[in-house]
Amino acid sequence: MVKSPERSVEGSSKRPRAESSTPSPNSRKKIMNESGAVGQMSIGDLRALIEGVFESKVANLATKADVESIREEMVCMGQENAQLRSELAAVTKECEAMRKEVEDCQIKLRKKNLLFFGIKRSPSESCAGLVKQLCNEVLQTEVSVVQAYPLGKQSNAAAPVLAEFASTADIGNIFGNVKKLKDSTTSIQPDLPISVRQTRGILLRIRKELKKEKPGINAQVRDATLSVEGKAFRWSNDVGLLLNGKDGTGALSTLVRKDLSPFLKGLMQSE
Repeated sequence: MVKSPERSVEGSSKRPRAESSTPSPNSRKKIMNESGAVGQMSIGDLRALIEGVFESKVANLATKADVESIREEMVCMGQENAQLRSELAAVTKECEAMRKEVEDCQIKLRKKNLLFFGIKRSPSESCAGLVKQLCNEVLQTEVSVVQAYPLGKQSNAAAPVLAEFASTADIGNIFGNVKKLKDSTTSIQPDLPISVRQTRGILLRIRKELKKEKPGINAQVRDATLSVEGKAFRWSNDVGLLLNGKDGTGALSTLVRKDLSPFLKGLMQSE
């Protein structure tokens, strides 16, 4: 057997393997533990920072007890709101009733008064004499005038004349013959409070609309009341048309067999 020649270490061309300069994971961990820092912050500081951020976020979250407390508060607020609404409705109804009573009292106090528009007069003429002459000669009715005077400045010849009569019978006789003034420039109106005059104007517009939709309907305006087929409607600037203190839109629409809510809403908006 022929022996292989032995290689001499010195004669080998292969260089011995150099030890790697990159530290192993274990050595990196060892180095980190030894240094105790990541950048400029230690591991303990970083952990404390993360825990602080987490606690601040969690602290703002509502607990079950918080949610239950909020729910109870909302229930209480809802009950209080309902009570306030009920009280407001009661106060509104009471105010409306008081306003009606005041208007009715004013109407009764003025029930013997009439306003005459378009009477031609001079400052020296007696208003009472002119009113009585108009009633006797044009309306052909005998009346007893208690007093009469112009509204506004005495020098204004075109100012309306307010006349007070001795009885309500005189008022009835005048309105019974007022159609004789149809083609003249003179007109006569009841002496009503301003609020009632405004309400009366609205009710007259409603009556006109009713007559247009149903010509044969029985609709009359008396003071601040619109009487339609025996039903007494009133007007409220806050609510609109009322029947027995409630919304009367549906009842009036039924009488003419047409939805009048758009027309009545238009009157509310115009006011």
